[in-house]
Amino acid sequence: MMLAPGLGKRPDHEIEQLLHVVGSVLARYQDWIVLADINLRINVLWVSIRHRPGLMSEIVAAIRSRAPEFKLVGHQPEGGK
Repeated sequence: MMLAPGLGKRPDHEIEQLLHVVGSVLARYQDWIVLADINLRINVLWVSIRHRPGLMSEIVAAIRSRAPEFKLVGHQPEGGK
């Protein structure tokens, strides 16, 4: 889960641009992503993936490189239960 504080209050064109950026990053991982949902009301991006060691960290880094306003707030580390 990633949080983008204030995202839902931005002008529509900024939101659309950011959604396009996030969508293009996630598209690179489409074979691994089970669910991706962005909720503008609570400013949260939720991504569920099939297991591959290091993949979530890779996706987070890719998103943050293009959209640094997204902050990681929830992640189950490798091997976690």
